Amino acid sequence: MMSPRLLFLLLSFSSVVVATSTTSNRGGYKFEASPAMKVELAVWIICTIFFLLEAILCLIALSRVKGRRLTYFLFLVSQLLLLSRSITGIIFIFIENNIYATEPPVNALLLCDAIIDICKRVGQAFLFMATVYLILDRHEAIDYAAGGRIGHIDSRMPLVHYALFMGSIALGIVTAIFSERYDSRLWKGYFDLHPKDQAKENTHVQNLSYAYQGFSDSAGLYVLFFIAITYAAMVRMNVNDKVMKFLLFILAPFQACAVIINVLFSILFSPIGPKYAQTSIGNLQYSTANTALFNVCLLGIGMAILLPGLLRTNWNLKGESQSSVPLQRMRKGLVSG
Repeated sequence: MMSPRLLFLLLSFSSVVVATSTTSNRGGYKFEASPAMKVELAVWIICTIFFLLEAILCLIALSRVKGRRLTYFLFLVSQLLLLSRSITGIIFIFIENNIYATEPPVNALLLCDAIIDICKRVGQAFLFMATVYLILDRHEAIDYAAGGRIGHIDSRMPLVHYALFMGSIALGIVTAIFSERYDSRLWKGYFDLHPKDQAKENTHVQNLSYAYQGFSDSAGLYVLFFIAITYAAMVRMNVNDKVMKFLLFILAPFQACAVIINVLFSILFSPIGPKYAQTSIGNLQYSTANTALFNVCLLGIGMAILLPGLLRTNWNLKGESQSSVPLQRMRKGLVSG
């Protein structure tokens, strides 16, 4: 039910944006883009297909994961946001590459760019929380199967992941707002009249971006740490959990790659990066590579979360059905030993 409505809203939005972008253009529409731009368009289209597929599979998983629906609801929100980002990326390219446009539709492009940024940052935050809740579920299940010998997680850990979640969203939205404000002033010629303000605002946006990146990468490292200690506890207690294996051997490598990609491209786009990255062609090529590689990581993380949810037997520990009892019932002590 949610997916068709979302797609309808996105299609309606795209129609409005395209119509708005062509109101000042009496010559019609014709798409013409450079090879690099066509590659970026292909990347966005492929990402749209796969994020849509993961969203649909998540709806199926939601019907099969009783007691873990919060995890998969958070995951669904993340996929819908990332899907919205991909669709908006396609719209952005089609608007930007209308050769009949008499002038660039700045407002429409800025709106699309803002949506892309916010959906990416907030979507990542929800994906992080879905991952954390899944690991928490497995920690509790392993502890139950081991007769309570592992013990509950440190009471400070929830504070950490909630702080990372809220901090990522807050900093992500603030960074996107200030970034779009800077781009708007740049495109509309504000800095031509106030040249001294450009360097100051650019530095401010970069600092916000680095702060957000720090939160995002810290969240990724936190996930890797949480997976490591939970898997180590599983091995120590001689418990076999398929879900933890999905997390360790599928999700963790993609999460590690995502952190590395973030750091690498942050350096490439920084003032100390190669000069080629500052040119229009170089920036486009690096941005396309960043989009493609990072989305592969997000899709890989998504599949690692989805696969256990599609088959109920994945939640059994040592093949014992009682170990797949929902987490809420374990905490309430409703499971007989």
